[in-house]
Amino acid sequence: MVEPHNSWNRQLITQLFIPIEAQQILQIPITDRSQQDNLTWDGSLDGNYSVKSGYHAIMEWGNTNDVNNAHTSSSCEEIWKLLWKLNVPPKHVHLMWRILNNAIPVKGNIFKRGVRCGLVHP
Repeated sequence: MVEPHNSWNRQLITQLFIPIEAQQILQIPITDRSQQDNLTWDGSLDGNYSVKSGYHAIMEWGNTNDVNNAHTSSSCEEIWKLLWKLNVPPKHVHLMWRILNNAIPVKGNIFKRGVRCGLVHP
């Protein structure tokens, strides 16, 4: 649909799409192909993903979308789909999944499971 000289193939687009869609497509600017695509993460200032920035993004998301009650809402499915589609190593996704499910073995969770440990001391 894009011509070699970096413009839309108007004839092809008008043949393939209804007029309103063709008009909308033709209004989309075509970027310079000499530039490489860059993956960036909006959850950090430098655009690089880290577990820390992922955690903070999920916690922020949880504050606005009530992730703690997501198990009973339809947004739960959307959250999990987005989480598993992230382009990050599986161990990071698994960590975020465990955080959202309150499955990190912190002392409070260990104590709830009947393992006796001091809650005050590290």
